[in-house]
Amino acid sequence: MPVPCPGKPSASDDAQTTNNNDGKPCTNSSSSKVLDISGMDIVYRGKVWNHSEDPSAKSMVHLLERNESIVTWLQPRGGSVHDQIPAINVNGQYRVLSLRMQKSIWRHIRLKKGFVNLENLSQVIDWFQ
Repeated sequence: MPVPCPGKPSASDDAQTTNNNDGKPCTNSSSSKVLDISGMDIVYRGKVWNHSEDPSAKSMVHLLERNESIVTWLQPRGGSVHDQIPAINVNGQYRVLSLRMQKSIWRHIRLKKGFVNLENLSQVIDWFQ
């Protein structure tokens, strides 16, 4: 009997959303949560993920390493810089970055002494006004 892929709400299309109990991972599954950006502003728009495999896959880690250009920063309307969320655009959907993805992207920065994950983007604020 087919088993729904992780991250999929239903198994309506068994050919694409199941692993058929064969132990092989689903090709269309994603472990990253899709964000609803209707109540958010895009502070910085990163590049679109244009690879066929999901960015959260272990085999894609080498493409994430030191690649901040793919990160989009989202901020809830009325929020502050401390409320910003890093996300990645995959097939037109913004997804939360998993911890593994974040560690890969910012590996070169987070290993520095005194690292604080804040960025001053005053030119972006001027752009929105």
